[in-house]
Amino acid sequence: MRCLAIFLSLLFAPAAALGQSQAPPHDLNGVWQTGARGGSWGYVRFAPCGPAFCGTLIGGGGANVQSQYFGTVLVTGMQWTGGEFAGGELLDVENGRVYLSRMRFRGPDELRVSGCVLGGLVCGGQTWRRVE
Repeated sequence: MRCLAIFLSLLFAPAAALGQSQAPPHDLNGVWQTGARGGSWGYVRFAPCGPAFCGTLIGGGGANVQSQYFGTVLVTGMQWTGGEFAGGELLDVENGRVYLSRMRFRGPDELRVSGCVLGGLVCGGQTWRRVE
C-alpha cells in the first residue's frame, strides 16, 4: 500500500506543479510612469484589487496633461498567468476606449503595457518605468 501511495504522488506531482503559476519575477506594486504621448505622460499606481491588480492614474506631466483624469482607474483585472499579467482592460482617457490588456516585465523597473483590439489581433503598447 505504501508503494502505491509513493507511486501516485510521483505520478501526480509534476501535473500539480504545472497547474501552479509561478510568482511574478518583480513586484508590480508602486508608481509607474507611462510612456510619453502627445507631449504628456501619467503616473499610475498599481495595487491589488481583489485577486488581480489595478492601476490608478495619480498624476502626470507634460504639455497636455489633463488633471481631471487623476484618480481614474486605467488598468483593471490584471492577473499573473506565469509569464505575464493578462486578462485585464486598459482605459485610454483621451478617447474613452477600453482595450484588452496585458503587461510583461522587461526588468525590475520596466513594464511593457499593451492594449489590443479585435480579440488581441492588433496590439500597441508602451514601456512604463517604475518611479516609486
